[in-house]
Amino acid sequence: TMVKDNYFANNDASDGGGVKIAGYSSPILINNIIVNNTVSEYDGDVSTGNGGGIKIAYYANPIIINNVIVNNVADYSSGIKVLISFSLSQIIFVVTD
Repeated sequence: TMVKDNYFANNDASDGGGVKIAGYSSPILINNIIVNNTVSEYDGDVSTGNGGGIKIAYYANPIIINNVIVNNVADYSSGIKVLISFSLSQIIFVVTD
């Protein structure tokens, strides 16, 4: 599945504020803007939310190319959170100035 030229902004979620990629999926994210998303999840009084911009979990293998990921908020990993045992070599990040 390709996700291209989208604007993910001003979302509030308990997990993966802008985008959550999970469950053995292999999406391709190209030219998206992921901005001003917030994760707010609590276990009692303790914040446990993570992945303000993107959360990658449960053996997902995305390709992430030329995305803008800025000004996202979470107590753990405001930009991108990678979680649960899969090969980071499967993720391609292209960063440009």
